[in-house]
Order: sequence, then structure tokens, then C-alpha cells
Amino acid sequence: MIQKPLSPLPKFNFQNNLPRHLEPKQRVTHSPLLKSCEDFTKQEEENSTIKLTIPDRKEVQSRTHEPDIDDLIFVTPANQATLEETWGQEKPVGRQLGWRWPLFIFGILCIFILWIMFGAKLVQQLNGSDKLQAALMNHEPNSRSFDQELVLSDWKKNQSANQQIEDMTKTIQSFFSATRIEELQLLIRQPERVYPLVIQYYQNHPLTAKKISSNIPSYRPLLNSESDKNFWVATCESAQHEPFKVVLEISPSGKCQVDWETIVHLQPMDWNDFVEKRPNSSSVDFRLSIQEDDYFTAEFPESEMWRCYKLTARDSDHILYGYVRAGSQLAREMSDRTAADQGKYSSVILRLKIPPNINSKRGVLIEKMVSPYWVYIDPPISN
Repeated sequence: MIQKPLSPLPKFNFQNNLPRHLEPKQRVTHSPLLKSCEDFTKQEEENSTIKLTIPDRKEVQSRTHEPDIDDLIFVTPANQATLEETWGQEKPVGRQLGWRWPLFIFGILCIFILWIMFGAKLVQQLNGSDKLQAALMNHEPNSRSFDQELVLSDWKKNQSANQQIEDMTKTIQSFFSATRIEELQLLIRQPERVYPLVIQYYQNHPLTAKKISSNIPSYRPLLNSESDKNFWVATCESAQHEPFKVVLEISPSGKCQVDWETIVHLQPMDWNDFVEKRPNSSSVDFRLSIQEDDYFTAEFPESEMWRCYKLTARDSDHILYGYVRAGSQLAREMSDRTAADQGKYSSVILRLKIPPNINSKRGVLIEKMVSPYWVYIDPPISN
């Protein structure tokens, strides 16, 4: 049963009706009627007032989505049509990336790529120059540290290599810009032996300047480091950007000379004529591409006695098969040469001989591997 609250009593000022000679404290304290009225009023106020218990703010989430710092800084207009669709849903986990983050990541990647391309080389050059300067400043004639020796040696090697590349490039440009045979005499290697061949060759082939690309050729050594010869192969480009190769030799004095014979691909006679006419008067040295084969004939019947090689020449479809005695020093040299090219064609200079009274139309005898390349490392010695 619900009881209605009692109406408050009319306020009555008891203090004003007490004798004036009494002190206020005594009047309030010693008046039973006043005290009972105050207690009653206080009890009525407690009965009619309801206190709400509010939990601590830290323990209760007052919003479905708490705003982050980015939401407060970058405010976007809300879509009224879909504003209430996400109420009551869980807040997405993680930090929302703005449109600036992809640009920032892209910039970092660009800087990283540029550093890989140019930064490491620049730091290496700066470190090398700093080390060289420090080594030169600390240099004493009679006391030089091992590190200083290495720095100076590396620097001298780099300077020498750069100068050598510059000299080789100038030699190639001078060679292909020559229009007179006399200009070639100072640019070719082994001029005492080769220059007469040059004169004879250009009697039937007019000498004209050849335009080449202005790009610096790429260079690689022809021989291994154990050789005392200094040969380089330059990969150049024509004006039409067609690649071609040039072999150069660096003399002990540092002079660069072009191997003219490999440029014109000089042969003692036309390969097609040799195949068709088969002269058996003397041995002939040919620049050939060879590959091991198993074409055995009546004159060269057994693989245990002979080794067979397929012989082809540049700009020709004619094929011959050369044979060499199995187990001989020449057979081992040719086997090592072809093995180095892993089954591909090997470029060599071979001395061939057509034996008399031979019935095979394609068989020839290999007498010597004059050079394991198309270039004469040493001047050839004829029989």
C-alpha cells in the first residue's frame, strides 16, 4: 500500500516568541518543541527525496564510438542518411590511415631506391677519397702502415683502370674513323706481320670510316689472370645500335692496339672454296667454330682411335668434320676447350690438312690448335 506523503507543517518561528533575555543557543537547545519540529521536517525531506547512484565515469563507456584524435582534427561531414546505421556496432580495431599515409610510404620507397642506386656508390667514393687524403697526410717516407699501402694501391689501380678504359675507347674511335691505310699502322697489333696483310686486304675492300655509337663500350678481359698477356674484349655499338666486338691488346708500355684480323675475320682463303676444292698441297689455318660430334667415316672409323669435331666458318653453310687422335695432347687440349664452353660452339684457330688419297668428302685432319680464340695470342709460326 502506497502512502501519500504528508503535507509539510506551516513554518513557525519559535525563536521570536521566546523571552529576549535568553541566549539564542540556549533557546534552540532547550526547546523540546522546536527540536521535535526540526526532526520531523528533516524526516519528511528524506522520505520525499530519491538519490540516484551514478557510477564512476572511468568504469562506464558513455558513447558507442569514442572519438580519436584524428576524428577531432580531420572532421568530415556526416551523411544524414546513414548516420544512425552504425549505432550500436563495435568500433573498428586499429588506427584509420588518412590519405597522407600512402604518399608518405611512397616517398620513403623512392628515397630507398635512390639510395640503392646512387647513395652507396657516393659514400664509397667519399670514403675512398677521405681514406686516401688521410693516408697521404699521415704518409712518412720510411714508415708507412699496411692500411695506407692498401689504400694507395687501390687508388692507383682505380686510376690506372680508368685511364686504360679511356685509352682503349679513344683507340677504338680512332680506328673506325680512319679513312687512310697509313692511319691504321699505328693502331693495329703486330704491325710487322699484319700491316702487309692490311695493304693486300684493302686492295679489294675499300677502306671507309664506320660510324659507331658514342656510348662507352663495355670491357671484359679475354684471358685469365694467370696469363702475362693483357687482352680485352670491347662490346661496341654501331650507329644503328647493333653490337659488335673488338679485341685489344695492352702492351707493357701501356699502348692500346686493335686486333685487325678478328675485325675483318681474316681467312687464308675462302672457306667455301676450301670445302669444295679440297686442296691437299699444304696445311691451312682457319678461324672456325667447333663442336664435338660423332660423325665417323671409313678413314676415321672408331671412336676409340679418333675424336670428331664439327667445323663451321662464319657467314657460310658449309660443314666439315675434323679428326684428331684420341689420347693425344691435341685431343686433351681440344676437349678442355670445348668443355669450357659447356657444349656450345667454341671459337678457335685450327690448322687443317686434307690427307692425300682420302675418300671422305667432308673429313679433314686437325694438325694443331693454333689458338684457343680467334685472335693470335702469340705470332703464328708457319711450317
